[in-house]
Amino acid sequence: MTVFADKRVLLIGAGGLSSPVAALLARAGIGYIEVVDQDRIEISNLHRQTLYQAADVGRSKSETAAFRIEREAKDVGHAATRSVAREMRVYPERVLELVHGFDLVVEGSDNYPTKFLVADACALSRVACVQAGAVRWVGWAFGSVPGSTCLRCVFEDVPEGPDRGCSVAGVIGPVVGVCLIGYFTYHAIQGDHGIFARDALQGEIARAQSTLDTLTSQREEMEKRAALIDPKQVDPDMLDERARAMLNVAKPDEVVIFTPKTAPAQAPAPAQ
Repeated sequence: MTVFADKRVLLIGAGGLSSPVAALLARAGIGYIEVVDQDRIEISNLHRQTLYQAADVGRSKSETAAFRIEREAKDVGHAATRSVAREMRVYPERVLELVHGFDLVVEGSDNYPTKFLVADACALSRVACVQAGAVRWVGWAFGSVPGSTCLRCVFEDVPEGPDRGCSVAGVIGPVVGVCLIGYFTYHAIQGDHGIFARDALQGEIARAQSTLDTLTSQREEMEKRAALIDPKQVDPDMLDERARAMLNVAKPDEVVIFTPKTAPAQAPAPAQ
């Protein structure tokens, strides 16, 4: 029996974002894991939905995920872990009932209305919530606990305009694996809520701004130094394309070795 055997986790969405989290929860020995998803497994999604195999195509995502979670838990010695499938869509009329009684909700759906609906329900029910999204080459992850910053504090409302989710715009498979949804889930289930506090978020923002300021300063200094270099004294073969563009250097027929403005005295030629 593990320290997490009495924990209850609700997993909303059983696709690419939730696949690594499902394995994490199973191996951690979570006592009860409920999986909510209404879709079927498609072969075009297997490159990012690592919880499934080719033989699973056409099967229920929630049922297959629940089966794999229990098997994964059993393989590492957590035979008491129980996972239940709920093949359903999340509706406003039932979302409060859905999240009630859980220690953590992990939301990895592929649309913003569901994300905001779950975020609001968790905030009202005072349930910790970890969420993530991914499309094309980018992804994001967000965690909140009772009394901390919520999803609406950051994004305010469902984005306007046409849906640009992964079903429309696509997503590169590895993106869903490097999102921090697993990191936030791990800390949330451990009760380490310090990383979700407003002060911690503000601290991270301040550190990010400080890093950006430092990088901007370094870039400005490099541009100043580049302006002092005589392009005629630069060996183009020693530069990459970006540096050539910055210095406006074209590759000449004859290579000229770089020498600084104040060149050191030339060493005497070796004796013949």
